[in-house]
Amino acid sequence: MQCRPTNQAKIKPFYGLTPFCELVRDYILSTRGRIQVERFPAYAPELNPVEYMWGHLKTKEIANLIVTKAWELSFEATAALRRMCRRKCIIAACYTHAQLWP
Repeated sequence: MQCRPTNQAKIKPFYGLTPFCELVRDYILSTRGRIQVERFPAYAPELNPVEYMWGHLKTKEIANLIVTKAWELSFEATAALRRMCRRKCIIAACYTHAQLWP
């Protein structure tokens, strides 16, 4: 499910959390319609911005990487993810492509 404030400020996805716990349900009801809850499909990678980040990581950041040990791959992937996090345009593009950002 996805909670989207009507002012479009923040998006909180909820995957398969049914039924909501009473605390969350009561909070959503207390907003008097300012938060809309929508169910996400069980598996929808096109709606998940992290899938686009992994795609960028695999096809751009470490595409031609050759390693002989697992720790080398872990080290290089972690460094690439940190580089990606510093580049806000990549993160924004992933959210835009997932249609979760205006």
